[in-house]
Amino acid sequence: MAKKIKFAELSASELEDKLRDYGKELVLLRMKKKQRALKDISEIGKVKKNIARAATYLTAKKLKARRGGRENA
Repeated sequence: MAKKIKFAELSASELEDKLRDYGKELVLLRMKKKQRALKDISEIGKVKKNIARAATYLTAKKLKARRGGRENA
């Protein structure tokens, strides 16, 4: 089983790197699917969910930084 990533503990730049990596992985998985070389099609959905998670945490971090770290603004 793959190691679970804790997105909340990553910095904004690390989240951007993860987003870029997941985007590349998604493209490769889609190409493999087209070539009928992908054994587990559910991997595409897992990568898409990780992209959404990383993007959500990145947006939250950027908003928090923009508000000066205040939680309720």
